[in-house]
Amino acid sequence: MKINILKTVASLTVIALVFSCGSSSTTSSQVSSSSSSGTSTVLSSGTIGLSSGATSINYGTLTDLRDGQTYTTVVIGTQTWMAQNLNYTPATPPDSSWCNQNLASNCALYGRLYNHATALTVCPNGWSLPDAANWDTLVSFVGKDSAAIKLMSTTGWLNGLTASNAYGFSAMPGGAYGKSKFLNSKAVGYWWVSTLSDTTAYYQYIEDDQLGVFSFSDGIPASGFSVRCIMSGK
Repeated sequence: MKINILKTVASLTVIALVFSCGSSSTTSSQVSSSSSSGTSTVLSSGTIGLSSGATSINYGTLTDLRDGQTYTTVVIGTQTWMAQNLNYTPATPPDSSWCNQNLASNCALYGRLYNHATALTVCPNGWSLPDAANWDTLVSFVGKDSAAIKLMSTTGWLNGLTASNAYGFSAMPGGAYGKSKFLNSKAVGYWWVSTLSDTTAYYQYIEDDQLGVFSFSDGIPASGFSVRCIMSGK
């Protein structure tokens, strides 16, 4: 099972911060942001209507002027999130970020994997690594019982649930890097959270056959997980 593979990345001591109720789980209008240093800008790209829970989705675009890459952004409730995993290559040691399987095509589709220290600083100016409360707000807003279905992209996953991506979050399964191995590409998404727990770090977890979005506090900081940035102050 993929849950067991996860133990390679982090020796799982699950805390009671699990965003699911299922007993079977282990469980734009216009948007704008700019900074004095000019490292990022967000432009409006309109609103579309969707069923499956969300009456409309407010998308925007974020251009990261550090490398010119453009990301889709999305407003969900009171929060503004990137609707893609970050794919910025930082000027840090090579053991701080990776493409899964060392393939640039995986970075392009699923985003880059970062260790926790890098994840804390890698978001564009005006954006940040979300904390546990940010994720809790997101999962509560979309509905805890089936949050994974509503947040998962409708493409890019191996199998399992039929995702609706009802709120445009487009969660993608970037897998992980740990103990010199790449794990669970296309089957599991792991996202670093800024919140620390002694010598370990929080992360969020979505598996392709589980309904819930799960929170763990025992991530090994040297491991490589995805980064999903949130607009600062949101």
